[in-house]
Amino acid sequence: MAAVAVLWLPGRAISEVLSCLGGHRPKLVTSVGLSIAGVPLATLLLSLAQIRASRVLLTYLCILCGIVILLGWTARHLWPLQRKMRLAGLGQRTLSRDFLVRCLLLIVFAVTLVLRFLQIRDLVLPAWVDSLHHTLIVHVIREQGQIPDVLRAYTSIPFYYHFGFHTLAAAFGELANLPSHRSILILGQILNAIVVLSVYQLAVGLTARRGIGIAAATLTGFVSQMPAYYTSWGRYTLLTGMALLPIAMATAIESWRDTNQLRRGPQVALLSGGLVLAHYIAAAYYFCFLLALILTGIARGRRSRRWYRVFVPLGWSSLGLIIVAPWILKVFPYGSLFVQFQTMTSTTFFDRTVDFFSRLGYLWYLVNRPRSWAILSLALPAIVMSLFRCCSTRLLVAWVGILVVLSNEWLCQLWPFRADLSVICLFLPVNILAAKGLLALPRLVNTIIRSSAIPSVVVVLILVALSVWGFLDTISIVNPATVLATQADVEALAWIKENVPANARFLINVKPWHWNVYRGTDGGWWIPLLSHRATVLPPGVFYGLGDRRYILEIKEIADQVREINGCTPAFWEFIQEQRITHIYIGAKGGTLQPRWFDTCPGVWRVYMGYNVHIYEIRGRGCLFERQGAGKAVEYILVTG
Repeated sequence: MAAVAVLWLPGRAISEVLSCLGGHRPKLVTSVGLSIAGVPLATLLLSLAQIRASRVLLTYLCILCGIVILLGWTARHLWPLQRKMRLAGLGQRTLSRDFLVRCLLLIVFAVTLVLRFLQIRDLVLPAWVDSLHHTLIVHVIREQGQIPDVLRAYTSIPFYYHFGFHTLAAAFGELANLPSHRSILILGQILNAIVVLSVYQLAVGLTARRGIGIAAATLTGFVSQMPAYYTSWGRYTLLTGMALLPIAMATAIESWRDTNQLRRGPQVALLSGGLVLAHYIAAAYYFCFLLALILTGIARGRRSRRWYRVFVPLGWSSLGLIIVAPWILKVFPYGSLFVQFQTMTSTTFFDRTVDFFSRLGYLWYLVNRPRSWAILSLALPAIVMSLFRCCSTRLLVAWVGILVVLSNEWLCQLWPFRADLSVICLFLPVNILAAKGLLALPRLVNTIIRSSAIPSVVVVLILVALSVWGFLDTISIVNPATVLATQADVEALAWIKENVPANARFLINVKPWHWNVYRGTDGGWWIPLLSHRATVLPPGVFYGLGDRRYILEIKEIADQVREINGCTPAFWEFIQEQRITHIYIGAKGGTLQPRWFDTCPGVWRVYMGYNVHIYEIRGRGCLFERQGAGKAVEYILVTG
């Protein structure tokens, strides 16, 4: 119910209001997209007005949306004039076909949702590195009830991160009464399944063939490596952007083709504005799509009197930028630091070439899956047809070409466009092209071998076989190397929250990460988020956006942790300088070894789980005072 209230209810209410302007019938997928865009937009508006979004306010807003939907449904179905307009021109055959397609789409969505939750059956916390700062941001938004100006972890860091997913997760967590890390994990899988609906919407909007839409949704849900693998990386913000991007693209196409701009124009503005808040790169991809739409539209219709209509979606999208202008103005001074343009010179030719080929190895790792090659083999005929024949999917090919040029990392590079991000987002056009190639397979084979036409049931059997293969192959898609915390870690973190003093400071395992920052290697990195105790390393890598002095300070501490090699004088000097009171070694482990501390004088084991070790510092240069009151017994570190 909380997922429906967050991901469908607001968008359906917006659709009902906009339907009064153009008289169109609200669509399920468009309503979901408007919800994904509308919740961050509403949160931004409330934050600008200094209104705190509490659980009570969320409940009242849901009730208000329900009333709007009920009034719109009543007017559309019970008002005689509206009912007559709705049924005009619709025969029983069309209605039955619509019902069948909707049932097939909902079946694909439901099975995909089941698969997504089976994929995280062993996860107790969101996986990998990004999940920690996502949890931190969601917790801060829930605590403050609005978008924070600064993010306080260990220091005050200006907050200019895209927050669409975090507002959705915060609202979902409040309504479902879930902790932030659980709301992220559950909502992330729901959004992952919603991508199936988004791909269907874009495929139908491009080709006007619902069969291609169903096939593209099936390939995305069961066969494709992405976006299912996003869960293993914790890329929930990019996932939100990729769930919203196809809906915005499809609506932009509809606004280009529709003569009544009041029907689709406001939707384009809201979706494009919400896309900026959901993910900056996804928003950049959307405007690249608008560029491809303009170029292909001009090329196809220069002799037409209405060729200028290709600029209509750009105009409405610009209105979306105006809607989120307060946030863009806030982000611009910080975001401009990440926008760079680098060209290759003669002096950097060798270094750039070496980096380019090493980068190709990583890109090859991302795409080298048998299922990916099967999808690409189906997409190739559609790509060839799009290049030599004037068809709607040429727009997708042009869009991919623009992304390839902008994401080039050798001759010239335009940040923040990156080749790896573009590769993991290409599932969107490739799956649609593969679906078109699959449905064109009977005609293609008949043209080549000039035999009797292949029956359509063969195409269905191929799609079912691919789906079964993908289902069985992706049911354990989460990479074990990206899982930092286990159930034993969660139990240990709960024990810390109940039994360790609030002013404790933990020594944990650390490891170098990208961009001169460090990450944790086990469940100890989650201590500040779940146990609310300090660690030598801040939760997540978001601290890398702080000032240079703070980053270097954390790096120096992490370097010293990496140099610890047993119960040595250097270890005790580090303990005293950093005022460490406890040591945590999680199930995944790291450079810190339990055998070092089991026999170390002054270090006492206070907890041991399944490969989880917690030690307390009680001696060697430190004086401890014992204070007891009833059942509570605390050890307070006194330095001097």
